[in-house]
Amino acid sequence: MTRSFLANLATFLFALVAASLIWAVATRESDVVQLRLLQIPVEVVGLPADSQISNNPSTVEIRIEGPKSVVDTVSDSDFRAEINVTDLPAGEHELPVQVNHDNNQITIDFQSPERVLVRVERIITRSIPVQLDVRGEVARGYAQGDPFVDPDTIQVTGVASRVEPLAEARIDIFLDSPREDVVRTRTPTFYNRLGEIASISGLTLSTREVQVTVPVDEQAGYAVKPIIVDWTGEPAPGYRVLNVSANPDSVLVTGRPTQIEQLSFLRTEIIDISGLKESVLTPAALRLPDGITLEDVQSVIVTIEIEPIITTNVLRKAPEIRNLGEGLTATLDIDEVVVFVAGPFDKLEALTDDDVLVTLDLFGLGVGTHRVPPEAVVLVNDIELRSLQPSEVTVLITDVLTVTNELTETLQLSLLPATATPPAGASSPPTLPAFLFAALIPAGYTLKRRAQARG
Repeated sequence: MTRSFLANLATFLFALVAASLIWAVATRESDVVQLRLLQIPVEVVGLPADSQISNNPSTVEIRIEGPKSVVDTVSDSDFRAEINVTDLPAGEHELPVQVNHDNNQITIDFQSPERVLVRVERIITRSIPVQLDVRGEVARGYAQGDPFVDPDTIQVTGVASRVEPLAEARIDIFLDSPREDVVRTRTPTFYNRLGEIASISGLTLSTREVQVTVPVDEQAGYAVKPIIVDWTGEPAPGYRVLNVSANPDSVLVTGRPTQIEQLSFLRTEIIDISGLKESVLTPAALRLPDGITLEDVQSVIVTIEIEPIITTNVLRKAPEIRNLGEGLTATLDIDEVVVFVAGPFDKLEALTDDDVLVTLDLFGLGVGTHRVPPEAVVLVNDIELRSLQPSEVTVLITDVLTVTNELTETLQLSLLPATATPPAGASSPPTLPAFLFAALIPAGYTLKRRAQARG
């Protein structure tokens, strides 16, 4: 029994090994080896907080090999590419890119790049002073105080190779005779130790703008006083004063400090504007109190703006017919057109009917009833045409009747009604209905008058 058991066990083990081999061969035949390319992001490890590296690649390309069933299921997240910079001093270093994974069925047969040249730099922060260059001068009678900048330094943070060369930040301010404090907000320009403009792109600044203040103080015994223009009279009737101004509108004066403080303004000499109809520019002298003098001798030009008082007026004009076709006559439904005009009072007062022309242009119009807009022209300058009433005129155009000088025969018209009986023995004249006979009487009278007029 023992020998039989051992013989069966040996047979069983042999069969198990043979089956395993057959299964392995079959599996290998069905699961072929496959290649695949992957892009793996590169991480930097061991970098101190006060350092930064440059030139490191963002990704590394690898080619993996393994069974198709395994290769198809992996992704770039199953791999990790690292550059280790632990304890490296500042400077350039050539370092390997290490790619790791946990799948023992996959091998990496290609990698690009395998090594990289990186630069390790320290991150530093420096205080860069702000230098102010003030050019120009304040106004006469004023003094410039000590200018100042807020803030007077700018904190710049970045890699040492770019921050170390920075020397200063400069601001230029130009003064154009100011009489009060000058406050400006400016963006400074950075310069390196060689005096060249330095780029700050990629660097972190505590502020990009600073405020510059240049104090301007009035000197004792000097002051700027406004000018008031004095005038008398009135413009011509129908005109008014629109504005009065002086150029310059203020002047710098000097005198005793107490007298300067009590002086509020200066007055010009009195200017007569009586009867003016237009604006004028005239020089004017200043009336200076005793002890007060002008720091600069200059002329004061006074501008007095005069404008006409605009009013309105109404005229009534019979329209003039123009461009009526030959052999036609026109009849209007109105006798006058109301014309509304506006302009200076004095010119409207002198406006006559001959200064306004109202016309009806009948060019191209034939027999019939037409609505034609009237047109008006004002023959006086500065008078504005506002509107016309009515906006359209009804025109009846008819043919002109013509009369010959000879009548070949006389038509006897009977006053008798068509139904009346003529006297005995008399020939029967042609008869017309009474209403037609009545209508022909005025027409015949008109024709007779026109024939007499023609001679």
